[in-house]
Amino acid sequence: MLEVGAGTGHFTRWFRAQGRASVGLDLSRPMLSAAKDLNGVALVQADATHLPFAPDTFDVVALITTLEFLPDPESALAAALRVARQGILLGVLNRCSPLGLTRRLQALLRPSIYSQGRFYSVGELERLVRSVVGASGQLHWETTLFPRWWPTPALGRRWGGFVAMAWWIPGTNGERSV
Repeated sequence: MLEVGAGTGHFTRWFRAQGRASVGLDLSRPMLSAAKDLNGVALVQADATHLPFAPDTFDVVALITTLEFLPDPESALAAALRVARQGILLGVLNRCSPLGLTRRLQALLRPSIYSQGRFYSVGELERLVRSVVGASGQLHWETTLFPRWWPTPALGRRWGGFVAMAWWIPGTNGERSV
């Protein structure tokens, strides 16, 4: 598994703990240095839009809280698809959730890393993925991080703070492994 935009390697280490051989990739040398200090995963410094791997190198490519901060998310998704045999896994902050609204408001009031991000709604993320992969493959999404006070059954699942979306190629075991 390849995690693009691995930062300090939190999810790369988590994937490894789940039994997946994992590689973390990030453009930032300081982030990769911190990931190295936290131990135990293979790390590569590279740009998300120019992955230095042959086609079909990894079963799955994950981009978790990465697309929001890339100037060209379409190129990053295309690069991920090129090196993935089974599919891609995305995790983004949901712009329509209370968490997303809070982060956007904080970014306006006090500039931070969130000021540089472009958050997606479920529909926007789905359109972005489909613009790159077309109609092929299977797409599944869920949201998480519902506030306890938020009336989620009445509003539906599009309101969770974090969108997890998987796209996989049928017949590649991606249905079970992504």
